[in-house]
Amino acid sequence: MGITQILFKLQNMLEAKQDAAFRIPVSKQKAYLARFPEPKDDITRGYYQYRCQAMMRGRFLNSMISVASFPVTLLMMFKYRRANAPEKAESCENRAVLFRDGKPANIVPTVVRNEFSDFVEDPIEGNYLRKEDLAFLWELIRRYPLSWQFALKCTIKVARYRYALEKYGPKALIVCNEYSFTSSVLTEFCTRNHVELVNVMHGDKGYNIRDSFFRFHRCYVWGENYVHLLEKMRAAKGQFHIEVPNSLRFSVEQKPEQSYDYTYYFGGEDKKEMEFVCKTLLTLREKGKRIKIRPHPRYTDMQALQDVCGDIPVESCAEVSIEMSVLQSKAVISQFSTVMLQAYYNGITVVLDDMTNPEQHAKLRELE
Repeated sequence: MGITQILFKLQNMLEAKQDAAFRIPVSKQKAYLARFPEPKDDITRGYYQYRCQAMMRGRFLNSMISVASFPVTLLMMFKYRRANAPEKAESCENRAVLFRDGKPANIVPTVVRNEFSDFVEDPIEGNYLRKEDLAFLWELIRRYPLSWQFALKCTIKVARYRYALEKYGPKALIVCNEYSFTSSVLTEFCTRNHVELVNVMHGDKGYNIRDSFFRFHRCYVWGENYVHLLEKMRAAKGQFHIEVPNSLRFSVEQKPEQSYDYTYYFGGEDKKEMEFVCKTLLTLREKGKRIKIRPHPRYTDMQALQDVCGDIPVESCAEVSIEMSVLQSKAVISQFSTVMLQAYYNGITVVLDDMTNPEQHAKLRELE
């Protein structure tokens, strides 16, 4: 694992433990957001989003990450500039490249996929910088000279995008990246390189200024309510399009038998919350209900879950797709999860868990 991956993994672990969206009142987020003037360009938008995320993390953590990012940024610039350019793929005038980042390809709306004669959903990836890319990155550093985490992430993302541009010569890049403060900077990078940057929504949203200020050439969301929510957080107007992808409204050749009455979908619950959920599920089983649980592939503490779940079946995220998992159930249960929206769109009963953490449930209303 490289040093950049270590830094980002550490940052993600710390942020997950902070649970900033629930810890910091929406009123405080709104007050902080209102302090910023109207951004003058996409680079400013990216920096403002970075500042909002820094506030959510806290000054101490952000300062530590920024200090650690300074030497790594210079190292990555040197490394990526010396890297070899990729071998070019066969030419195509109407090609799109999708950066999935571990997400399923069906998050892309069919209308977007059908625009392109060649759709690369599993691209060969790498990092490469041209001379003009270094000039672009130094432009960011001169404007915001003390924000080295901002510079580091932009360096890595620009190098990744440049590699794709050199290899595939795409007309568009498709991403799911609105939560990253690099998003608007990369829109500017793509504009300068005559490539369209298209963002697709992949998970449910609440009021969280992590998602503030961003702009893409196009951004696809699941409904009008998300447009209103994101524009409240000062995401650029005029970029939004509404489409429901197959990741929500499933397209399967043959629906499986509904062999479970209830499936509980975990997120980042602590051990005490897991114990409460499993105890309640066992009560359902005593009444003759068929139950199973599914951990979150990134956020669930699997050791804690194994300690408390007893003989309740634990579904494997690697072996059972989310589509099959939902369709096998007569009802899905969760505190808050995109899976509830997926169930709704596919005619499966949704049960909202307002018992495990009542304070968090009340907070969800505030988060819209």
